[in-house]
Amino acid sequence: MRHGRTRGTLALITAATALLASGCGGSGASTGAAAVTTTPPATSTTKAATTPAPAATSVVTKTTTVTASAPKVPPGYSQPVTPVSGGQQAITAGPIAVTLTVTGVSNPLKTQVDSAQRGNKLVGVFVKGYVRGKTDPADVAAASLTAGGRQYPVRIIADGDCSTAFVPNVILSARKPTAGCIAFEIPQSATPQQLTVGVVAVQPKGQKGAGIEGKGSATWRLPST
Repeated sequence: MRHGRTRGTLALITAATALLASGCGGSGASTGAAAVTTTPPATSTTKAATTPAPAATSVVTKTTTVTASAPKVPPGYSQPVTPVSGGQQAITAGPIAVTLTVTGVSNPLKTQVDSAQRGNKLVGVFVKGYVRGKTDPADVAAASLTAGGRQYPVRIIADGDCSTAFVPNVILSARKPTAGCIAFEIPQSATPQQLTVGVVAVQPKGQKGAGIEGKGSATWRLPST
C-alpha cells in the first residue's frame, strides 16, 4: 500500500518539469507511443552496499492531434471557446493512470482584472480528467504549452473563465471526471501549438522501493485558433 507524505514534493515538481523539457513536448514530437528506459547502476558487491539497485524507470510518451469546430460560448462562460475533439489520452506513471481530455481552447483568453504583460496574451486550454490507482500526496503533475517553438509554464489567472486555478495536480485527486481550464501567458504574436502534461508517481521514503515509481506524459497537438 502506498502512503502519503508531502516531503520531497519540490524535488518531484522539478522532476516533472524536467520531464516536460526532455523532449516530450517539443514541436517535433512524433506520433504514437515511445518508451525510454533508464538503465539502473549495477549492484555493488561490497558488504557496505548490498542493497539491489532500484528497477529501471520507463517514460511513456504519447501524442495525439485534436480537431476543432466553430467557436461558441458554452453555458456559464463569458467568451467563445473553440471546441476540440479526439483529445482523450491516458497517462500511465507507475501504479496510477490519468485519463485526460482536451475539450477546447480560448485564444486569446479575455479577463476583466488580470492581464498579461505588455506584448503578451493569455491563452486557456480546457480539459477534463480523472485518475485510477493508488495516488500519494507527493505525486506531481505539471503542464506546459508550446507556442512558437518554445514551452511556457502554467499561469494562474485571477478572474474570467480560467479563474479556478485549475492545474494538472487537481486531476490527481479526481476519482470522477473533473473539468477546468489551464491558463498560459505567451507572446501576442504566438500561436498555441501543443499542450504537454507530465505525471510523476513516487514511493515515499522509508518504504521498500522508495523513490520515483514511474513517469509518463502526453502531448496534444492543438488546432490553429
